[in-house]
Amino acid sequence: MAAYDYSAWFCSRTGERHLQEKKDNQDVAFVKSDGNITFAAVADGVSSCKNGAQGARVACEKLYEAMTKESRYLFGLKEESVAYLIVSYLQSEIGALADREGEDAMSYASTLSFLCIDEARNLALSFSVGDSFMSAVMKDRRVKAIGHPPEPSPDLICTTMTKRAYEDSAVTFLDMNDVASVLICSDGAWRAMLQKKETNQQVMDYVVKNDTEGLDRFFGSAGSRDDCTCMLIRQKG
Repeated sequence: MAAYDYSAWFCSRTGERHLQEKKDNQDVAFVKSDGNITFAAVADGVSSCKNGAQGARVACEKLYEAMTKESRYLFGLKEESVAYLIVSYLQSEIGALADREGEDAMSYASTLSFLCIDEARNLALSFSVGDSFMSAVMKDRRVKAIGHPPEPSPDLICTTMTKRAYEDSAVTFLDMNDVASVLICSDGAWRAMLQKKETNQQVMDYVVKNDTEGLDRFFGSAGSRDDCTCMLIRQKG
């Protein structure tokens, strides 16, 4: 059977607060395929953490490497087992990095949401920890939330490195034969979407229609205080 082929579009904007403070965008958008899996992720380095941007990038890179080797095994497990293994692996790898660099592991904290697609079987695994948002647009145009942000208070945001990361993470398995596209938004992006009910509907209309130019226009003019990253994954053709 021929493998299914996927593409990912994304836009990322530095938030007004970071522009004012002359800080870099802390969001990471990561897309890679080895011919067996397509891995697409959005991670948001915690701005108050010294190495948050680096932690976001490393989390994406390490999980892609792990999924190229272990995705078939993980697809055979229950959701809670997958969540436990992913969080344990991430915290071990970032902890080792912190030890090598003489830093506190918490200084690498980030949120993380990713979609890993088994291209041969057209099955996907989604994982999310933190306050990013993921939704799947089904082929009948229904929108299904597959990752929910927690309470919006900054004190309650869970990250890759917090003790309750396993309990607060979400794993979902998807049959991609039923899915038209998957949307991943950093907290800056979904907060911009939710400013008004009609704004959220406008963005979701763009998603359903695969209108990436419309999405780019919206997030380019949203004026988000926080860094704003949106990614849309869909099957080619």
